[in-house]
This record gives sequence, C-alpha cells and structure tokens, in this order.
Amino acid sequence: MFKCLYQSSWALLLVTCITCGGGGGIGTGDAGSDGSNMQCGGHGQPACTVDAAGMDFLNHYGGEIRGEYSANPSSGAESVILGAFFVSAQTPDSIAEPMDGCQDVKATTNTTNAGAINGTRTFEDLGDTMTLTGAGDQTIVLNRYMNIPDKRGLAMGIEYAYNGAVKNTLPVTMMLRGAEYNITSSGSGAFPGVLKIPTEWETVGGTLAFGSGDVNNISSGSDVVWQYSYVNGEQYVDTASLLFSGSGTDGKPHAWFCVAPINNGEVTIPAATVAMFPPSGTLQAATNAHQQINFNGRVVDVIGVTCRTTPYTIAP
Repeated sequence: MFKCLYQSSWALLLVTCITCGGGGGIGTGDAGSDGSNMQCGGHGQPACTVDAAGMDFLNHYGGEIRGEYSANPSSGAESVILGAFFVSAQTPDSIAEPMDGCQDVKATTNTTNAGAINGTRTFEDLGDTMTLTGAGDQTIVLNRYMNIPDKRGLAMGIEYAYNGAVKNTLPVTMMLRGAEYNITSSGSGAFPGVLKIPTEWETVGGTLAFGSGDVNNISSGSDVVWQYSYVNGEQYVDTASLLFSGSGTDGKPHAWFCVAPINNGEVTIPAATVAMFPPSGTLQAATNAHQQINFNGRVVDVIGVTCRTTPYTIAP
C-alpha cells in the first residue's frame, strides 16, 4: 500500500556507487568486478548512480526501449506496441522519472510526457535493425525509420519499429507476456539489458474492476483500491500503476499516473488525491518491468508493461 504524493514525487534513484553497464558502445562496459552487465534502477534492482569513469549517467537521458501489451476487456480489443529510440543530447539533458506516488504527467516533462523537449534531441543511429530474441529463438526485428510517430504521437528523428508501424504497433501474437527478450543492434551488438513483458494479472480485490463490461464508478469521497495477482519474484517486474486520463474541470487534458511497488499486490489512492483527477475518462491498470541501463554514459529506460483499460467516472 502507498499514499499517493500529488506534489513532486519525481526523483531519480540515488544511493551507493553501482556500475551499471558501460561507455563506448552497447554491451562493451562492465558492471561489477566480474565484468558482467547489470541492470539497475528498478524497485527490484540495484540502485544506479555513477559509472566506472565517474559519470553521473542518470543526469543524461539516453532514450528508451519499450514494449506494452494492452487489453480492453469491454471491447475485446488487444494491442501491442514495441519501439526504441536513443539520444546523445537534448535540452534539458536530464528529465525526471515517475517514481512512487501520483503525478499529473501532462503537467511534467518526463519520459511519459516528453513533447516539450523532443525537438531539441540529437538522435543516435544504432544501425539498420534491432532484434529481440525470446524463448525458443522467437525473433522480432525492428527497422530504423525517420520521423515516424511513437505511441505518444511524437515523431522521433531516428526510431526503431516493426515494419514501418505507426505508433510502434505490431501483431499481438508476436510479443509474449511473461517472456524476456534479449536485444541486439546491427550497428552496436548486444544491449546489456533485456525487455521483460510482465505475466498477465487478475484483479483479486479492492474497489476497481477490469473485466468485460466493467465501468469503474468511483466515489470522490472514497479511497481507490486495486488489488491484483502477480507472479512472486518475477524478474524485473517491480511496480504496478493506475493511470487516470481525461479532461479536467479546467477543460484541459490531464493524466494522473500513480505508481506503487509490486511486492504487496495493492495500489491505494487516498480520496483527497482522487478528488483532483478528471471527473471521467479512461483508466488503465498495469504491472511494469523497468530497468535503467547505462548506455554510453546516458540512461536508457527499458520498460515492459502489461495493461488493461476501462472507462471510469467519479461521482460526487
């Protein structure tokens, strides 16, 4: 359980010195005395700080590799997005990450709402293709494209996507839930992290439901509680989240993103925070796998999401 913090809850992970990958090229750095690559930055991973050369790579954003499975139980629709981009410079050079608590991501420049800085980015070319390899030698090839829109509608200068897909979509059956994918680039070799798509979850209690035909009718005077099943100890799967998106009473779009560690199987949002959400819109519930990887002295987010979507309303 957590208490949603609606003030600034976007802090980068700080702490002791852990080397998390390296500079020079994908997979060429070391982490730890044995020279192996490590993931870091998630709730279940070692904390990230500086690399062996003393560079605070967390203060230099380097892009992301993202895979998301989403289902709409009411319509039966499913979708998968998968894409990657890398940057070698942007202004500002560091953007805040969403951490535990609640924040309106439409009001904050971060990895979720990066439109304000997208035009300042220098994109990095890692070759013609990126390949994801899963269990049983399943492979997904992403091709390099110029200026195609990602899931947020942002046109990245150089982006890796499947078959020219708009907004990084690909056939649902191509990306398996509960699976891990190794990543290689034709220009730079093996990437030091893996993409993990969390195993599908079920709602087991609380005040929210995500089954067929469900509409979440929420009382503005009550806490919101989502209790869900999860695979205990599933590697890299470290957080659960609720996203409330819609038009606020000010007529502007808002998206309140609430994050909690996954190890208690519950996300609880106090009524005082719920009262600030848009009165109606779309509610997404997800389990998430997040690693922060040191790539050429810049932090790359590797993000896997398993999500369900329903409408919601908040009644007085």
